[in-house]
Amino acid sequence: MKKILLYSLIGIITIFLVNCTKQQNAVVQGTLLTTNATTLYFEQINLNGIEKIDSITLNNTKHKFKFSINAPQYPTFYRLRIDNNTIILGIDSCEHIKITTDSNFVNTTIEGSIASNEILKLRQSNNNIINYLSNTENIKNLQSIDSIVEQHRTMAQKIIISNTKSTAAYYAITQTILGNYYFNVNNGDDRKMWAAVATAHKVYFPNCPRTKHLEQLVLTAMQNQYVLNDSILLQGEKVGIIDLELPKLSGEKVKLSSLKGSVVLLDFFAYEMEGASAYINFLNDIYNKYHDRGFQIYQISIDDNKLFWAEQSRNIRWISVHEDSSPLPTSIYTYNVKTLPTSFLINKDGDIVGRFGAAQLNNEIEKLLLAK
Repeated sequence: MKKILLYSLIGIITIFLVNCTKQQNAVVQGTLLTTNATTLYFEQINLNGIEKIDSITLNNTKHKFKFSINAPQYPTFYRLRIDNNTIILGIDSCEHIKITTDSNFVNTTIEGSIASNEILKLRQSNNNIINYLSNTENIKNLQSIDSIVEQHRTMAQKIIISNTKSTAAYYAITQTILGNYYFNVNNGDDRKMWAAVATAHKVYFPNCPRTKHLEQLVLTAMQNQYVLNDSILLQGEKVGIIDLELPKLSGEKVKLSSLKGSVVLLDFFAYEMEGASAYINFLNDIYNKYHDRGFQIYQISIDDNKLFWAEQSRNIRWISVHEDSSPLPTSIYTYNVKTLPTSFLINKDGDIVGRFGAAQLNNEIEKLLLAK
């Protein structure tokens, strides 16, 4: 029985290889339901930009299309586009992909490509998150944002682990949300996922440009050793800051790294939050007590209303900066901030030494100021 199964598998693989060698083409075809005459573009997505491959004019309510390309040398990405709507396809051989969709690419089914189906799910999930974040009320609930982002990451991890060398794995590890990677290559745990994909691509596609891109990202992150996670902070280990450069009320940008030599409280805050006045009074007492001895506060406001921040922070003596109101500010994502306010205490050498509650903060600042 085992021999029969083995011979059958060999036969199937042989037929596949013969057919692929004979055809040497990848085919993308399907049916597109549309009510308006329009143009469907077929384009290749390269690391350095988009290249138009072919196009077809659609003029029926039910239109069939077909594009054929030489099987790519390396796994790569193509897309179908109507105006600004796109379907992204991962192609690594002479696949025959069949698609049924509408003119807005909302209701889409893909046959003949596991990777393309997984990419479709990742993009749909990403769009759902962006739509959720478009509601300003949702932005204030950092825990709910963290929850839906984590659901997406869990799905992406399964896709990556199932086949680290696939185009879907590459897409999953490099997918971004508002300019930020879902998997932070500077985070030790996330970097393991990057390394797994990079290693698989290095083994199977050593000369592929995307392989070199992955490898460079991982190596750079390892050299920088930017590791910031709760377990390290709880263990009391020191980790270097991830630098930030944000504008004050005057418009002048201030780098967090420029404060090296001082003991710094990196504080994430919103003046719109409940209890803001009491918290500012608490910080004011600490600042007045320690500032003359070399203590500084670098406070990041993530208020949605920039004018409100400007008014409330006008008389603040410490450094108050604001990040442009995007649904997921980069600083929040970078420092894995889940609740407000959140503070990190930084020593004179520019290392984060931990997160401390109000009861501990005075003692910890005193220790750092006395340290040589």
